[in-house]
Amino acid sequence: MSGFVAVVDWRAESALAPLIERLTATLAFRGPDGTGTRVAAPAALGATLLAADGPAPCGPHTLDGCAWLAGDVRIDAQADLRAALTAAGERPAANAPDAALALHAYRAWGDELAAHLLGDFSFALWDVECATLVCARDAFGVKPFYYAALRGAFVCSNTLETVMAHGAVGSGLHEPALVDFLRTGFNEDLTTTTYADVRRLPPAHTLVVRPGDALPTVRRHWSFPSPAPIRYRRASEYPEHFVELLGAAVADRVRGERAGILLSGGVDSPSIAALARRERSHVALHAWTRTFDRMLGDREGEWAAMAASHLGVSHTPLPRDDEAFFAHLEHPAYDTVEPADFPTLAGYRADMRLYAAWAPVLLYGEDGDTLLGPPSFAEMWRMEPRAELLAGIAAFTLRQRRLPHLGTGLNRRLARRPTRSLERLPRPAWLHTAAYARAEAARSPGSAQAPERAMERHLTAPLWQWLIESLDAGTTRVPMEIRLPFLDVRLVEFALAVPAVPWRQNKAIMRVAMSGLLPDAILSRAKTPLHGYLEAAVARWRSSAPPLRALHGELRELVDPTVVAEALQRGSVDDVVTAWRVLQLDAWLRRRAARAAPPSELASAC
Repeated sequence: MSGFVAVVDWRAESALAPLIERLTATLAFRGPDGTGTRVAAPAALGATLLAADGPAPCGPHTLDGCAWLAGDVRIDAQADLRAALTAAGERPAANAPDAALALHAYRAWGDELAAHLLGDFSFALWDVECATLVCARDAFGVKPFYYAALRGAFVCSNTLETVMAHGAVGSGLHEPALVDFLRTGFNEDLTTTTYADVRRLPPAHTLVVRPGDALPTVRRHWSFPSPAPIRYRRASEYPEHFVELLGAAVADRVRGERAGILLSGGVDSPSIAALARRERSHVALHAWTRTFDRMLGDREGEWAAMAASHLGVSHTPLPRDDEAFFAHLEHPAYDTVEPADFPTLAGYRADMRLYAAWAPVLLYGEDGDTLLGPPSFAEMWRMEPRAELLAGIAAFTLRQRRLPHLGTGLNRRLARRPTRSLERLPRPAWLHTAAYARAEAARSPGSAQAPERAMERHLTAPLWQWLIESLDAGTTRVPMEIRLPFLDVRLVEFALAVPAVPWRQNKAIMRVAMSGLLPDAILSRAKTPLHGYLEAAVARWRSSAPPLRALHGELRELVDPTVVAEALQRGSVDDVVTAWRVLQLDAWLRRRAARAAPPSELASAC
């Protein structure tokens, strides 16, 4: 994942060159294959290159000197984009890199360019003539974007610590983000960070900085679609169209000579591997599977090995029964710029280094469950032709001898199985009421309103953004692209348009589409959640956990240490996992204090 930074400073043009060099140097871990800077006062841009898909020019990029772009840009459906650009009067070169296509899009459509781009991207584009900075982030937020609007200046990057390295950006903390971390493990506000001065650009948004503006303009450039229903005469056309789209999504994400893949024994990641082999047969593909055979009696590695063998893909199981929890807490080398709910961070980073040693691109099968998961009856009733929906449910029930998923719990009640509440997570007993109330009061109006469609709710949720950021080099500290073929606008539009009954029941469309490409045993295998992992992890941690030490002063303002200790010692598994966040935030605050302390005070700060 390449790095970039952009600065606009209307006050100190002469200091831009050393400033951009210093900020770009903080991006070295992202891009080992090249470094570049450009000063076009009152702006300056810097870039580091990860040549994930083979040799490529390092930014900042320009077509004619009138506009400069620094970013992490991977464009999908390039043939369609080239056709649209040609129709708009542009003539991109046949071998134009992705960033150049984005610059052509800017010449064609101005600051609306992001609405015409498919793919994963985060960039800053400086228009020299208009003295305007145009920034954008992709539809699903696969690429991060952070910024700080200062008095007379602006700084942005795909790396939080780079923004923090600007001398005018303060290091004061944003308390609501800390409270959210303690309660859920992530920041529930997609527009803020742990730091009061630094903000996130939400996914699917464009940001524009113009001369004289006190604050940047932020607007949405993409929304979840409500496509017209797709209805084919032949049932076979649905899986045919699906595998065509998924194949294109995979091909767009595998362009180099080597790639890795995280392989499970389900249907999602093996489907990606199968299509990578079909669409990019020249690519050397290697698969890894994390296994817990001894800890959980897990057979995932055997199923993944079956898929790999069938596809002719080399495969390495990674036994993780003895994975250490909190091995990183006291080690500055594992520091994170924001608090991280990541008990196994040390092992996670080690695995990422292993994958990156094979290739700079790693395919990941998230989130086929959401893309092809069945919507509720209420959602289908709103979105689909009703007579057709009822006929489809009747036909499914007769053929399968069971009701489809309707989101009513009727199947469960008929089978007399218990159900679980999906209510919002409560406030932990150890979280001070006053701190919780302050965080709730600080939330943006309407931020708690969830979209009606399940797919949109999941893919726009703060939890999803936490997962995305955990895959980013800002967390892994490894220069590697993790690419998610299921997060493709073309697939989302298709999944929302096909009849949910039968095609989004138990991923029927993918199971039919992959027939002949994957073993029948895998195609018919039911989803098998990883039961017992947290229970085993908590039991092992409790067997050797030290007593709770005195918590950092800032943390004591948020939590009751006595209640935390009680939860860790005698609480349920969920209580312990939640209270672990206190331990992680305490260690993070101590490391932060140590960094800020003079050398003579380091011992006492720790």
